[in-house]
Amino acid sequence: MPILLTLMSAALALPWPFRSEPPSLAEEDDTNTLVLLPLKEAEGLALQVWLSRTPFQPGSIDGHPGANTWHALRAFQRSEGLPDTGRPDPKTRAALREAAHADPRPVVRRHVLTAEDVAGPYVQLPEGLYDAHESPCMCYRSPWEEVAERFQVSPKLLAALNPDTNLDALAPGVALVVPDPRPVRPLDTPVAAIRIDVDEMTLSAQDDAGNVLRQYPTVVGDTFAAYRGGMTVANVSWDPDYNLDPDKWEEIPDSLPKVVIPPGPNSPVGVVWMGLSEDGFGIHGTSDPETIGHTESHGCVRLTNWSATELAEHVQRGKTEVRFVGLDRG
Repeated sequence: MPILLTLMSAALALPWPFRSEPPSLAEEDDTNTLVLLPLKEAEGLALQVWLSRTPFQPGSIDGHPGANTWHALRAFQRSEGLPDTGRPDPKTRAALREAAHADPRPVVRRHVLTAEDVAGPYVQLPEGLYDAHESPCMCYRSPWEEVAERFQVSPKLLAALNPDTNLDALAPGVALVVPDPRPVRPLDTPVAAIRIDVDEMTLSAQDDAGNVLRQYPTVVGDTFAAYRGGMTVANVSWDPDYNLDPDKWEEIPDSLPKVVIPPGPNSPVGVVWMGLSEDGFGIHGTSDPETIGHTESHGCVRLTNWSATELAEHVQRGKTEVRFVGLDRG
């Protein structure tokens, strides 16, 4: 059954902040914005937003909790000393509510777009990746795509939250309803170690004592999955070019020459590349955040652009250790 949620009511009963009956509102203003969502999708949105405010990130917020949300919820439960069932049982909901006390922000909020939000530039990218080497940049294709990534939300859910807005005509001054996923505690500690779980497809950033600073959903390529040994983060490259070798892409004919794909958020490596001490290995962003945790990588470790950015800002070149667990590693 579709329900109405408001920015005001969304802070009342977390992580499921939706009343069984629509609240009565006299007018719409900056604190009361009506949104119509199916109950299950509204509950999923709430859970994902509140997890995104903890160290345990659910990835792209789409209102449909899947494996990424399940792994994040299990990690949250372990951090609270609860059974790691991955189910939002009453004790888990209570722990999430307690964690929310320090941050009363609603699950969704009204945001008036600024010039920075829709700065672009925007380009029309070719369907095939190989042909993209002729593009001026791997930039966003539309303001809609840029805004969705800025608020860590799937384009489909962004459209559902704004049914009366023409998302193809976004401009400064347009008001949108968006999730508010910012973590309660910003990451302000250097990352001493990175632990990549190949089974669960999660990446944990840890401090010197082994405490988890952040856990992100990830995708690990077959080459990494088979790797034995440790590495360190050797370098960080922002807005990198991507050297495309057709031999490594099944969908591209081997007869074609190598090309350089220009930088941008829609690059195969996203907005940042963290090169590892083993030549050719790296951790990087992605052009498609909704695939993180769900599809295979072409060889490295992929994160959403926003997760890769946060991690890259806190790794220590030549010091941050990278290790893999899962499969038969124990």
